[in-house]
Amino acid sequence: MLDSTGKKFGKSEGNAIWLDPNKSTPFSVYQYFMNTSDEDVERYLKLFTLLDFDAIEGIVVKHSQDPAARYGQQDLAKYVVTTIFGTQAAEQAVTITQLLFDADDKLVAIQHLDKATITALVSATEGVVVSGEQRILDLCTQS
Repeated sequence: MLDSTGKKFGKSEGNAIWLDPNKSTPFSVYQYFMNTSDEDVERYLKLFTLLDFDAIEGIVVKHSQDPAARYGQQDLAKYVVTTIFGTQAAEQAVTITQLLFDADDKLVAIQHLDKATITALVSATEGVVVSGEQRILDLCTQS
């Protein structure tokens, strides 16, 4: 399978996603599909979801009205992660994505995370926040 640029999709290209959460975290799978090009969104929705064509067309129309909002990628990513890892993992991936890329006040946003989401955040950031993990957990229990 190729993407719109002609690049292969899979292990030999170094961009494989795995169904095993020990090989691909829900966050990494979510980010993979969030980084789908606008040109590939419709095709990937048809390939990787069980949505009917009317639902896909609705997503594509909404996405085309404001591609910068990444509506198509969000629906695709959430659907795939929910299918592979479950609703809670998908919600965590969305929360972590919003925290890392959208939240203006990250400290306030972190204070509202539960322990499972913080653990997923540490995993998603490959330990970058490990040194502050206990402090983050302390802040969360204060709320």
